[in-house]
Parts: sequence; structure tokens; C-alpha cells
Amino acid sequence: MTLIPKIAIICVDDDNTILQALHFQLDKMINNSKVLCEFFESPEEALETMPVIAEENIEIIFILSDYQMPKMTGEEFLRAAKAHFPEAACVMLSGQANETSVQQLINEGLLDLFIAKPWSEEKLFETVRNVLKDSDLNPSYLLSKQK
Repeated sequence: MTLIPKIAIICVDDDNTILQALHFQLDKMINNSKVLCEFFESPEEALETMPVIAEENIEIIFILSDYQMPKMTGEEFLRAAKAHFPEAACVMLSGQANETSVQQLINEGLLDLFIAKPWSEEKLFETVRNVLKDSDLNPSYLLSKQK
């Protein structure tokens, strides 16, 4: 019997290289039998797919988004995502974010953390662990390795 994950992490960045790096790093730290990790180059595609994931009774607990993307900024994406998934923790990963916009998102409760590019694997692991710790979820149950 295959276990179906009950929670999901959504990653959005228009740069496929960044998504590949995130996939590689998250794959090392997340227990994939318990957590679904989805990666999108398009925020529009992510917004279309997220309700489908939720319909499968998979809770979206964590959204990681770039700031500077074509057609829709990370700010616009997070506003739309939080409108449908208000309980999801949101982290922005960017090298070009507008500091004023980031601070405004934090003040509005739409953004939990900001990670500057380039990031370290340790910083990503620490961020994921802290997000899980702040939720009702047990990080040791969801993470495949501890640092």
C-alpha cells in the first residue's frame, strides 16, 4: 500500500535552475512519503494546481516563491495564494525583491520569512524546520534527516 502525503510544499520560481536546486535540496531533507513537494515555473500554473492538490485532502502548509517573475510578481502570487490558503506559511526566496514590498507583505501577515539568493542549504533546512515547528506538525516526522 502506497502512502499518500497529507501535506504539501509549493515552490514557484521562473528560473528552472533554481527549481532544480530547490528540488535537490528539499529532496534530501523532506520525507517524500509524508510531504508532497510541487515545483512550478509559472505562478499562474501554481494557482491553478493548488486547489486540485487541496481537493485531494492534501494540506498546503508551505509556499516558497521568487519575487521577480514575468506576468505576475511574487507579491501578487502570494496575495492570491494566501486568499485561498490563509494558513500556509509563505517564504520569499529572491535576489531582486523590493524591500518595501517585502516588509509590507510581512506587516500584512502574508509573508513569514525572506531568504536572499543565493541561499545556503543550511538556511533552507532551518527555514523549513522552523515553519514546521511553528505549525501543529512534528518536524521529525516530516523531515528525512536532522541537522
